[in-house]
Amino acid sequence: MSNARMMDEKQLLELIDQLRTSIPEEVRVAKQIQQQRDRVIAQGREEANRIAENARQQAETLVTQHEMVRAAEGRAQTIIERAQREANDIRRGADGYAEQVLRVLDERVAHAQHQIRSGLIELANRRGDATGTDDDNKETSSTPEAQPQTQATTPQAAMHMVGKNDART
Repeated sequence: MSNARMMDEKQLLELIDQLRTSIPEEVRVAKQIQQQRDRVIAQGREEANRIAENARQQAETLVTQHEMVRAAEGRAQTIIERAQREANDIRRGADGYAEQVLRVLDERVAHAQHQIRSGLIELANRRGDATGTDDDNKETSSTPEAQPQTQATTPQAAMHMVGKNDART
């Protein structure tokens, strides 16, 4: 058996004409499809490049911002440390000044206290001397209040004598 077939010549020519007219149209459509595909691919590449560039710029911005934040944090830490050192220095200076003023005040108070005690003793001694030489006060009573006062030797004794002398007058 053979694969040969018989065809009418007229039908064969019509088939060839149809192929001739349809092939250029399909070639043209195929070319349009290929051009459209190339445009879509080119647009996709442009979009991908644009997205990649945008992402690169954003990453660069974030890195720059991160570096700026780290630099700012470092600067802030330096400022805080310097402020704390200065505050400590000021505090130490103020404490030293306060101590110096308090020591001077303590010396002045001690001196004033000494003068007050001396004055009280002097007053007590004067009153004691005045009661011993006063002719109107020469009573012979045996009570200690009526006896002439002796000199006070301590501030407490002077205060005690001042109080007794005040009570008698």
